[in-house]
Amino acid sequence: MGICPAVVRVWRYNVFGRSCPAQKYRFRLDERYVSSGFWWISGYPRGRCPFVLHRNRARIQALGLKQKMPVSAQDVLRLIAEGESSELEFKQTLRFNLKSGKNGREIEHASMKTVAGFMNSAGGTLFVGVADDGVVAGFEEDKFGNADKALLHFNNLVNQHFGAEFARYIDTAVIEVQGKSVLRVFCIPVAVPAILKNGQNEEFYVRSGPASRQLSLSQFYEWLQNH
Repeated sequence: MGICPAVVRVWRYNVFGRSCPAQKYRFRLDERYVSSGFWWISGYPRGRCPFVLHRNRARIQALGLKQKMPVSAQDVLRLIAEGESSELEFKQTLRFNLKSGKNGREIEHASMKTVAGFMNSAGGTLFVGVADDGVVAGFEEDKFGNADKALLHFNNLVNQHFGAEFARYIDTAVIEVQGKSVLRVFCIPVAVPAILKNGQNEEFYVRSGPASRQLSLSQFYEWLQNH
């Protein structure tokens, strides 16, 4: 643990290339953030502050990952044909419970678990509107009314369960596939842990094959040592 004893200006960049406003912080940095290469700190003499970092490496990696993002119906169908994996998962709905016949927070939580697992692992894509067997069903049962409302609802879930700062790691779009609407959620790996807030609880997930696995406290500590 080390402390940079200055009030420094920290620039964070959207991983898709757009810069965010700079803010001033007085804060403490530990070794894992230093090694991540995610922060660029200015406003303090480079020869004296041990925490002058550059996030070019992370940004280049992020831009490279963006090239994998499905953007067309053909991209979606190609991935569906490959089947679910550590970097791909299907959900038929975002909030509607097909068994109970009504909206349920447990359905929303299932999608947020997937997003958390992707961000804390190698990234990945979630398709909402695709059944487990790969059938394109659309998410009309969610009854959002239009694509914009569906996207807004999803973004609100991210802000609620992770925090607005994690929105930069996620790109969403509604893609028409075989006459059905599919919500595509593309996630890239995070530089800091993405903690899922579930009511009064905080949960941490990683991908384990085609599923998201919750880690215990000791497993989370081990994850931190390796990132």
